[in-house]
Amino acid sequence: MMNCKIFLGLSGGVDSSVSALLLREAGYEVHGVMLLLKPPSEQREREAAQAQNTANELGIPLHFLDAVQLFHDTVINNFISEYKIGHTPNPCVLCNPTVKFAALLSFAASMGGGKIATGHYVEKIRLPDGTAALRRHKSRKDQSYFLCRLTEAQLEAAEFPLAPYHKEEVRAIAAEHGLPCASQSDSQEICFIPDGDYGTFLTETGGLQAQPGHFIDKNGKILGQHRGIIHYTLGQRRGLEIALGERMYVSRLNPTDNTVTLCTEQERYQTELFVRDLHMIHGDTPREAFSADVKVRSTAAPVPAQITPQADGTCRITLSKKQTAAAPGQTAAFYRDDILLGGATIL
Repeated sequence: MMNCKIFLGLSGGVDSSVSALLLREAGYEVHGVMLLLKPPSEQREREAAQAQNTANELGIPLHFLDAVQLFHDTVINNFISEYKIGHTPNPCVLCNPTVKFAALLSFAASMGGGKIATGHYVEKIRLPDGTAALRRHKSRKDQSYFLCRLTEAQLEAAEFPLAPYHKEEVRAIAAEHGLPCASQSDSQEICFIPDGDYGTFLTETGGLQAQPGHFIDKNGKILGQHRGIIHYTLGQRRGLEIALGERMYVSRLNPTDNTVTLCTEQERYQTELFVRDLHMIHGDTPREAFSADVKVRSTAAPVPAQITPQADGTCRITLSKKQTAAAPGQTAAFYRDDILLGGATIL
C-alpha cells in the first residue's frame, strides 16, 4: 500500500478531511481533489479556501477540478425537468456515478492512475468470489442508499475510509488533530440550493412559474388554493397554509391540471409501488421476480419485499409492511443481508 496514489474528493468538511488524514496514516500518497460544481461566487471561494486550508494542514496536494458544466448538464437539468412533470428527484443518487465518481476516476487516470476515495459512511467488502460490494454502515449515518447507482468499475476503484467509524468518532479524530472542521455542522440541504428555497431556484434557474391552483383530495374534490406546484414536495405537511380540521399531507403533484393532491395520515401508506430504470451494481437486470430488502427513502429502514419485472420494463415492488408513500422521482435502493444490490427510480 505504501506510496499508492489515491485521489480523494476533498471539500474541507469534517468527513472528507478525516478521510484524508486516515488515508495518509494508512500509507497512501493522498491527493485531494475539490470538484467545482457551482459557478464562481463568494461562497465557492470560501469553500475552496477551506479545502485548501485542510490540505495545507495535512500536508497533501489539492487539485481543483472544474465540473461546473457537467454538473449543470447532468444533475441540475435533470432536477428541473423532473420537477416540471411533478416528480421529486434525488440529485445525490444521480450525481455520485455520473459526476463525482466519474470525474475522480477520469482525473486519477490523467495523473497516471491510482485509486479514488470519498468520505461516505459505507463499508466496502469482498464477496466470496472476490467481487467488491458495499455493505450498509453500522451507524444511522449510513449513506449506501446514495451510492446505489455506482458501476462495478467505480466501486472496484473506490475506498471508503470512514467505514469503521461513527460520526462522533470522526469529529473526535478531527478535534484531536486540530483540524478546523471538527465542530463544523453537517449540511442538510441540496448543495445547489443551500437555503432550501426550491421555489426560487426553480423560478430563477429553471424558468418554471408558480401558478396558483387547487388543492384537491384523492377524489378530485377542491379543498382550497395552493401557491404553485413548485413550492411543494411529496409528503409535505407544514407550510400548506390550509386548515381542514386534521393533518393533511401532499400526496401528488399534478402539473397537467396544476393541482396538488392532499391526503390524510391514514391515506399516506402503501404496500405496493412501481419503479423504472432498475440498476444492479453486479450482473444483469433480473428478468424474473426476486426478493430483496427495499429502502424507499434515505431515512427509511429496509423492508423485505418482492420485486417483479413487468412487460413494459418497469418493476412492481410488493412490500411486506406498509410504508409512507414514496415520491415519484425518488429512489428505491435494494439490499440483501445488508449488501447493496442496486436501485431504481420510483414511478
